[in-house]
Amino acid sequence: MATDINGKELKHNDLAIYGNKLNEMTFPKFSSIEMNLFWAVASQISNQDRRGGIYDYQEITFTFKELAKLTGLKSRSANRLAKYLKEIMDKLDKAALISETDVKGQPYKFYKFNIFPGFEADAETKKLTVQINPKALPYLTKLTENFTVYDLEKFFGLKSKYSKTLYRIISQYPKFGWVTQDREKLCELLGVPKSYRSSKHFNLFTSRILDPAVEELKPIFKGLKYELITEKKGKGRPTITAIKFTFQRFKPPYTSLTQKKELKEKDADAKNYNDSSKISKPKIKSDRKKKSNNKNNKSQNKPNESNGLNLLQDFMK
Repeated sequence: MATDINGKELKHNDLAIYGNKLNEMTFPKFSSIEMNLFWAVASQISNQDRRGGIYDYQEITFTFKELAKLTGLKSRSANRLAKYLKEIMDKLDKAALISETDVKGQPYKFYKFNIFPGFEADAETKKLTVQINPKALPYLTKLTENFTVYDLEKFFGLKSKYSKTLYRIISQYPKFGWVTQDREKLCELLGVPKSYRSSKHFNLFTSRILDPAVEELKPIFKGLKYELITEKKGKGRPTITAIKFTFQRFKPPYTSLTQKKELKEKDADAKNYNDSSKISKPKIKSDRKKKSNNKNNKSQNKPNESNGLNLLQDFMK
């Protein structure tokens, strides 16, 4: 089991939950297994926070056995695994979160930092310790809005690294049923080779990368398909500017069966409360009758003016 800095055992993950900003990260030359490793560590932090677990986010430690199970690493000796982890860490060190604000009339802003700045793999203890950048915590903990959630088991089960990235992108928009990505931005996020990005060879991108990725994701996202958005400039041929993905809208996975049950119970309680608090409106007809009766009662209690006048005339005689 993974442990926090104090050696406390952490519960196993079931979901990946993180701020949408992390979906803008690029993973240059990452393999499918290397992506598994990054998101296994990242999701461990958010899952423990969601369950009220660790709050000392300085580092997390995994056993080699757990890493192999989570990421799909093949069985190998502790020394070989430690050296392989070192190669992966060199790549993870390049997976930085970058944000740039360049708006006319506003001050230019730019920041870049690594989510996990430090790693330690020990073949003797057969453990990997990962340090966490405090600046990354707003994207991994205390999330209440603008976050992505998906099933980790399904993510780890995908074979293609392109499928994994597209899976994360689509999972950000469960209630929309569609998402449009700028052509260059999508190629950058997927890590598409530069030779496939030009208009001349773009068919290689669709046939060798996009089509297989969409096909692998169809069992997860019902009705998934894509269309190329083109724009014509001048007399030349239309240029592909974006790719639009459409799919059936879906509900994000619950954090646990317990929470699903609690949500249903809350919905039932709210419905019962609303039903009991309903006040039936009185019928208009009965209101009119009541007003009519009140009017009659008032007329009966009101002194008869003609009788009073007759009495006064008799008195004056």
